[in-house]
Amino acid sequence: ISAADAEKALTFCGFPIESAEVLPSGDTMLDVEVTSNRGDVLSHIGVAREVAASTGRQLKLPTPNHTFTWFNEPAPS
Repeated sequence: ISAADAEKALTFCGFPIESAEVLPSGDTMLDVEVTSNRGDVLSHIGVAREVAASTGRQLKLPTPNHTFTWFNEPAPS
């Protein structure tokens, strides 16, 4: 989905876009305004879920390829 389509979908669902910035990589960063009663949209996955639901698409969750640990502790086996 294009950044413009995501912006339209989010705006239609009540999430105005504060700004859109094209990054050097070619990606577009959207600054989404989120109200306090929509904590489910305070992450990338939450925004992606909202876009998928409003456009009739299926959400594809990322597959982590790294185990994150606290304070550089060894990762569990």
